[in-house]
Amino acid sequence: MDTKDYTMHVYQDGKDIKEIPTDTGMSGYSTWGGTMVVLDKEPLIEMKSCSVPGFSCTPGVGNYYDLKVYNDVHLTPSGTYIHQAEWDNSIGTDNTSHGCVHLKPADATWFYKFINIGDPVTINGEPDQVHNGNGYTDWNESWQTWLAGSAAGISAAGQ
Repeated sequence: MDTKDYTMHVYQDGKDIKEIPTDTGMSGYSTWGGTMVVLDKEPLIEMKSCSVPGFSCTPGVGNYYDLKVYNDVHLTPSGTYIHQAEWDNSIGTDNTSHGCVHLKPADATWFYKFINIGDPVTINGEPDQVHNGNGYTDWNESWQTWLAGSAAGISAAGQ
């Protein structure tokens, strides 16, 4: 996915099979960059602003929201999702979300059916990279760093 071009390219067996317009995080609420792994999927979840530190819990005040959201693909424990956003008129032209990746309904339905738990998702063009441990983030480490961490873990476990 490239947040600067507002597009997601979906690959299967190394072939680019579909281009999907997106809307990602606005200034101050950037979407995590880097490679994440699909943690789970839910057909419907309720997203509430009260679950985000610093967001309003009062209807009509500030950045308050309480939405039923469909076709939810979960990327990080901190709350990054790729999901349907039928209310979002900026998909494909601007980044206006609070950090999630918004898709049009037909694209969200297709993506939800296509993607599997454990599949990697890479987001390019973001200033903030997903923090180590915010999901399965080992993909973002160099091979040498990963090997060094694994060797340390094996050594510590054996003592």
